[in-house]
Amino acid sequence: MEEIKGEMSLEDQPGTSSGNVVLSAEIKKKEYSWDINREMYHRELNLTNRIGWRGAHTSAEGFNQAFYGSRQAVEQLTEQFRHDKRGTSLNFNRVGDLLCSGCHQGEIVVWDWANQKRLHRHIPGPYGTIKGIKFLDSSAGLDIVCASEGSQVHRSLIPPSGGAVKSELLYTHDSVEELIVVPRSRFEVMTCGSHLKHFDIRTHVSTTLLRYGDETEQRHMPIFSIAHHPYAPEICIAGSDDVLRVYDKRNTSTFLAQKSPFRAEDTPFTWMCSVAYNHSGSEILVGYSHADIYLFNSRDWNADYLHKYEGRWNQSAGFSQFFGPKSEFVMTTNFGLYIIIWDRNTEAMIKQTSSKPISWIHALEPHPWLPVLASAEEEHAIKIWAPQGGTENGLDSMPKPS
Repeated sequence: MEEIKGEMSLEDQPGTSSGNVVLSAEIKKKEYSWDINREMYHRELNLTNRIGWRGAHTSAEGFNQAFYGSRQAVEQLTEQFRHDKRGTSLNFNRVGDLLCSGCHQGEIVVWDWANQKRLHRHIPGPYGTIKGIKFLDSSAGLDIVCASEGSQVHRSLIPPSGGAVKSELLYTHDSVEELIVVPRSRFEVMTCGSHLKHFDIRTHVSTTLLRYGDETEQRHMPIFSIAHHPYAPEICIAGSDDVLRVYDKRNTSTFLAQKSPFRAEDTPFTWMCSVAYNHSGSEILVGYSHADIYLFNSRDWNADYLHKYEGRWNQSAGFSQFFGPKSEFVMTTNFGLYIIIWDRNTEAMIKQTSSKPISWIHALEPHPWLPVLASAEEEHAIKIWAPQGGTENGLDSMPKPS
């Protein structure tokens, strides 16, 4: 096979197309498209982006984003340090300088992660494990919303003066599985579990948007994950079957589209564990239990799936999401103990993290603009991963099925 320069997409390969195409090992291998010597030279001459003086991205910012989306950044992810606190959920703030975590004891901790300092800790409510936690953009201090295992959703306002924390119960939701903040709207919160709920912080009105299941049998099934389109009023949900469904948030009486990667005659024993939109909303990533991870085109529901990511062992565990400023990579957990990352376009597995002692991973949180990854683990700590030289990708030590 001839040497290929620069980026390589599936459309450039003869005899290949999007969909369930099995690619050879040679085609899946992708050359490094980011050259640090070239990029440093362009950065010095401001050739990367010449419109910084107009108020747009500067050359330095373009350099950072390009490195964040490079294969080198992913392969060199190394554990830098850990915060000695077990976690179940994580979230970076919009600026990226703070990290909040929830834990089994129902405690919220805010970290200055770069300086390895714990800035604040408190318990918003009387009930157990924090199932989901998010920062809200606010000028009045640190504004955090969290959902606990005790079916309660709390909002905590931490004043910049360091005074008493103001916590309030927003609403209750049975069997909460996931919490999200609506993109570009810091006043809207959504949770899923026994059903799908929407809450408006401005009006303090809670609305049940959807009960998932077979209405003819009056049987409702849990919703394990929810994702909101980054720009449109569109949501997709992961229920306890293999069919991905997309809804208009303003009218959930009927779905806009539905899709399954499996044929009806296959009848697989699987259900969806997680769903996620990419950075632009043009693709949806679905992680299945006892099956692989699939990528769908959200603009063409008549087409087959775009990509399938294989190779994880113990497929019943783990969630899936994107990594990179333009969703260049797909990541999940393997055995619930390792982090695996694939190239989104080539489906090639390019990284598996390995750290000791190993522990069950509850959550992964990518940094909003740096090639940094945070993981919340069951037994040991909240770990921070960042590129640190070397070429070891951890794939040789990956556990194999017995």
